[in-house]
Amino acid sequence: MRENTKPATLFLCVAPDGKTDCVRIIRDRTDDRDFRRFIDSLLDASLQTDAPVPDDWVFRYIIPDGSLLPTLETGRDHSDYHRRLRHLDTLADLRPTNVVALRNAALCRRSGIDPLSAEGSDRQLALGETEPRSFPSVRAVELASNRVLLYDMSETVGCDAYRSLHQHIADHFFDREIQTETLRLYDLHSFFDTSVLMKHIPALNFNFNHYSRNFKLTDIPAHAFLNSDILKEGFLVKEYDLHPTSECYTRFCMGEDISLNVDMRAFEIALLDHISREGYPTQRLSPEWRYIFPHKTDFKDLEENIADCDDRSSLEQLQMQAREKARTILAEEYPDIRRSQRNYLEDGVSLHIPDAVRETKGLGRKV
Repeated sequence: MRENTKPATLFLCVAPDGKTDCVRIIRDRTDDRDFRRFIDSLLDASLQTDAPVPDDWVFRYIIPDGSLLPTLETGRDHSDYHRRLRHLDTLADLRPTNVVALRNAALCRRSGIDPLSAEGSDRQLALGETEPRSFPSVRAVELASNRVLLYDMSETVGCDAYRSLHQHIADHFFDREIQTETLRLYDLHSFFDTSVLMKHIPALNFNFNHYSRNFKLTDIPAHAFLNSDILKEGFLVKEYDLHPTSECYTRFCMGEDISLNVDMRAFEIALLDHISREGYPTQRLSPEWRYIFPHKTDFKDLEENIADCDDRSSLEQLQMQAREKARTILAEEYPDIRRSQRNYLEDGVSLHIPDAVRETKGLGRKV
């Protein structure tokens, strides 16, 4: 750092075409309240028109040496400010402190949510929007610290590769190759220096369908991944708990529209895990379930007795037998799967087990 220099805070509002719509420099460090005020000023200006809130992204940078910033000259067009900032050699390692999608901020204001909170960037906020998102971005998947993959969701090849990753995780959800407790998904802007990305080509649109069935997540070499530092170029949109329980499995499959007609093994383990902790369904399963859940025959007598039982004490005894049978099957037929040390039904989420014939028709596609 140069002598007699001071830190600075830079606020930028960038449009989908990469042009800077608004720039503000504060010759000092600031806190979140200043950034919120900047966002509010942008929203106030956009809401004064009948046009939809623009699909801009808002960036906050903390600059240790403010003298390194490009100057703001009066009367000059500064629409290229963000591009100039990214190409400064003296700030080559600079990353944003915060990134917010302006439309998310508008939805947050409407819902009383802090735009800088985890809720403020959740992609569920965008449900029901009439205007499509147009800001150029890529989906980043953080499998673990410094193990990041990037997917271009604007191209078919990227979407197919992204689905292959999630399908692989779902099919192997209870296997030991899943070594992380949390899977995080981010949206990052795509105004990257391509020379940086070229060093990590294997991490771009990685498609599991291009490898053998025996290929594992752990087979991807460490040097192929991008560093987690790149995640600062965007915001978290979703995260999944990957602990090996039926509840976590169900959340993941429902959240990513996972296909079950590829590999039913994980679904069967999830059912057994659910029964081992919560007991067997109290209503008879339809006949089609013998194809979906082959171990249904192992519970045939218990299923009949549970469905006919009206006595609470007797029902609990039957459920204890069902739980023990499920644990035995898991131990004997799936001895090498991951085991959770948790004992919970978080937020009341449970594995949905349909009991009507009409409900089973869609099981070839998703849970």
